[in-house]
Parts: sequence; structure tokens; C-alpha cells
Amino acid sequence: MPADGRPSFQQELAALEEAALGALDMVVGQIERTLEALEHQDVELASFV
Repeated sequence: MPADGRPSFQQELAALEEAALGALDMVVGQIERTLEALEHQDVELASFV
């Protein structure tokens, strides 16, 4: 961290990248559950998605 106490650009960029990748993991999980609900015609699972 720089002397002024603010995170560096690289640190901020790394944190944003981590957050974006985490969000993408959530999206992939939702898509997988959606496809599973469609494949099995699972209305209960579909209601959670």
C-alpha cells in the first residue's frame, strides 16, 4: 500500500477482478441449475433459479 494509505491501482484492479470472477461463478451456477431444471422438468428447482 502506498504511503498515503490508499490501495494502489494494481491492488484495486486485482480486487475488482476477483469480484468479477466471483460473480461469473454465480452466473455459471445459475445457468447450470436452470439447464438441470429444464432437462428434468423440475418445477421446484426452477422456482429456486
